[in-house]
Amino acid sequence: RSSNMVMQKKLCLVSLLLLEIKLGSGQYEEAVRLEGSDRGLVLEYFAALSGEPLALLAMGTRHLHGRGVPKSCVAALEYYQAAADFVPSLGPPPPLALMKQNQITGADLVLKSSGGAKTKKKEILRYYKYMSEQGETDAQYALGHLYYYGGRGMSQNFDKAFALFEEAARKGNNLNAASYYGHMLSLGIGCQANNTEAQTWLQKAIRANAKENQALAMTSLALLELKKKADTEQAQKFLQVASELGHPDAMYNLALFQLGWNFSLSVTENEHVLFSPSQKKNLANQMKTRKKQTKSSFQLLSVASQSGQLQASKMLGKMYAQGALGVQRSCPLAVSNLKLVAERGPWIFELKKAYDSFRHGDYTNSLYIYKKFAEAGYELAQLNAALLEHKINDNLHQALRLYQLAADQSNPDALLAIGHIHFRHLLNYDLAAKFFISSYQFGRNAEAAFYLGFLYQTGLGIHKDWHLAKRHYQLAAQLNPLEGTWPSRLGLIFLYLDPFLSPSFLSMLLHPQQYHTIFPPTSSHDIFLQINQLLASTHHDHLLIISLLTLLLLLLSTRLFYFMSPRSPQRRNYYDR
Repeated sequence: RSSNMVMQKKLCLVSLLLLEIKLGSGQYEEAVRLEGSDRGLVLEYFAALSGEPLALLAMGTRHLHGRGVPKSCVAALEYYQAAADFVPSLGPPPPLALMKQNQITGADLVLKSSGGAKTKKKEILRYYKYMSEQGETDAQYALGHLYYYGGRGMSQNFDKAFALFEEAARKGNNLNAASYYGHMLSLGIGCQANNTEAQTWLQKAIRANAKENQALAMTSLALLELKKKADTEQAQKFLQVASELGHPDAMYNLALFQLGWNFSLSVTENEHVLFSPSQKKNLANQMKTRKKQTKSSFQLLSVASQSGQLQASKMLGKMYAQGALGVQRSCPLAVSNLKLVAERGPWIFELKKAYDSFRHGDYTNSLYIYKKFAEAGYELAQLNAALLEHKINDNLHQALRLYQLAADQSNPDALLAIGHIHFRHLLNYDLAAKFFISSYQFGRNAEAAFYLGFLYQTGLGIHKDWHLAKRHYQLAAQLNPLEGTWPSRLGLIFLYLDPFLSPSFLSMLLHPQQYHTIFPPTSSHDIFLQINQLLASTHHDHLLIISLLTLLLLLLSTRLFYFMSPRSPQRRNYYDR
């Protein structure tokens, strides 16, 4: 691997010289500005080889989807693994909310989070800060918790979190704060590590049965015992109890303990023992004798990974990559796990800067930051950058390219947006139908269901089917009752009116025996039979009046008017607002 990287670096240097690109810091930023040109690709390549995390992610994404480079899962795995190594192993990762919130949405760039919600968040934070200054330990613990994990618009700050936990634990004897205080002391997060002091506070929290954070205290104390190689039996018991309480860190460390991890050694030294070729045969023989324990370890790692424990995801990725510890080699699964880890590095806090720039009207800076992360494979950044290109810069070509990046990752919002562009702007109904179907399949998207209802009704880009049109209109209302009810009602109205608006309406009135081939069976079947019998004995001068009566009876019988249905308090409040 190292010789391969050296050869790539030499080839890249030659390419740089041929393209007359100056070397220096910030190659990836320059590559983003060049927007996919040959010069930009070479700069991005060199930035990755130089160890820039976002450039490593970008090259991994390129090789994974074959964009501008050969499609290769193995090459993608190498880049994602290198990027994952930059993610700190100590302390909680940046909050997952940064990957999901702050999405710009809507044709007029309406933000998802309302101003009232933001005001409420600020009021809560102001209250916590004020009560913390007054010495209220519960407020100090709550504020420390926010600083520790990040949330409610606050960035992680381990120093502030440690100071608040310490004050609440020492002065106020807050046992929940004591668990975090001991935990941070044991790992040296936001402070100088002090195992003796940490052990005292963790034992205090466990003895007092601080249920909310008892699992955290047990896990931290178990790790201290395992590092000292003191009471491994008690440590294992603590990890098992904490795992049963659902603590992801406990599951991860219990799995490592079962695999023979030496907690007094570094991660690199342990991985060398577990994954080195010289040790592989020896470990394979051991795995046969303790097959059940190995299966249990794998299950613990899987559950911990699903609960957001990044180190568990990283371990699973390496197991799949090497085909070690009883796991069959699988490049796609290895990439999936390592990509998850690499995307949660501390650099993602820059996404919040992009969102703040957008809110303050600095669209240029916001778009630039989002593009950096879009090229690195972040779906949120791809969607936001595409929307800014489309609605602010009116650049449909770039918007489609960025939406496609997210669509390659099966993002339902991106698939919907591409379908919408083909439907409204490019008038390619065949492609629009395909993207709407994909959006509905991957995300059960209400808007995609509505568009499919319309396409099935009109036969644009897809075969005409009355029943499927009705079904998709109803699905749109079911999937999003608040926003999808009225559009689906209107769609159903036009669906039922469709025969009356078509040229065949007059012939239908003059030949009522063909009624069953035009209208599908509905609850209004008897009403329509009576109307048809009346039409057979009616003078043609009265056809217009009869038509209007038919429409009225149809609408009343199917109860499509909203005022005919009871209004629930929830709906009344919504429409009153």
